[in-house]
Amino acid sequence: MSVRRLLIPSLVVLAPLGATVALVAGRDRLQRRLVRAGVARARAAAGLEPRETAVDGHAMAWLERPGPGPTVALVHGFNGGKDGWLRYAEHVPPDWHLVVPDLPGHGESGVNPSTDYDPPALAHTLLAWLDIVAPGRVHLAGSSLGGELATRVALDHPDRIASLALFNPAGVHPPEPSDMDRLADAEDYVLIPTTRAELDRLYAHVFVEPPDLPVVARTVFAAEAAARAPFMRGLLAHVGANRDALRDRIGDLAVPTLLLWGDCDRVLHPSSAQVWAEALPPGTLHVLAGVGHAPMLEAPAETARLHAALVADAVGAA
Repeated sequence: MSVRRLLIPSLVVLAPLGATVALVAGRDRLQRRLVRAGVARARAAAGLEPRETAVDGHAMAWLERPGPGPTVALVHGFNGGKDGWLRYAEHVPPDWHLVVPDLPGHGESGVNPSTDYDPPALAHTLLAWLDIVAPGRVHLAGSSLGGELATRVALDHPDRIASLALFNPAGVHPPEPSDMDRLADAEDYVLIPTTRAELDRLYAHVFVEPPDLPVVARTVFAAEAAARAPFMRGLLAHVGANRDALRDRIGDLAVPTLLLWGDCDRVLHPSSAQVWAEALPPGTLHVLAGVGHAPMLEAPAETARLHAALVADAVGAA
């Protein structure tokens, strides 16, 4: 039975204020349970199991799919989360040992009140988490901000990283401004939604074809995003201050690397791809036509194929 049918309009109109508040609260709890149950089913379908580990003074949530093959870590972007990789996990080789974190302040992970989180701090926590859950060499992949963090780890600790896959990574200020850059200049922060309408607007900027999510899911996701908004505003200021931090370091990467970029990216302009490509070996860059800011969601099969080839080559060369 749908949430809409469970909420009888006349009861809301006629009930005393206290009862109405209780009914709305009950509806919100029901919506969260329905969405959480759907997410749990999607995790199970992808073979991913929830985990939690204490890292740097706070609880860090993550997903794991055990497997006998190479360990592959997947790192989400700004204001994303570990469940953004569920669809992708269904396309990668089934023997991969997958570990997928929620970064501090994202998803179900907490924060350490004594830490001022910026990209270097997040990269430090990412490495500390890897040291706990995957102490050997890891194939590291990251999207957007997660790509920047993965690059920082690979630059500072190349002995820990067997290969590096970057999907529309942050860390280089694009030669041409994106739609998101223009909005940010006008202090219009699309990346930090607080309502369902703002979440829909974010999806329209991130994806060429936004996901067709049920209203109840978008409502719950918007409420969760609103709760994270204060942390995200602080983090966004740090990201902006570090937006070109990797430009002069890319050429120092010493691990096998794959760079993917959607040619319709409205968040990080595709002109960034050429900056990265010029500092990396020939053949590193693959541009995906008709894809926006999230290749692993918009073109999961092709993205997984290219990623799997990188990992297989790195394993064969080891």
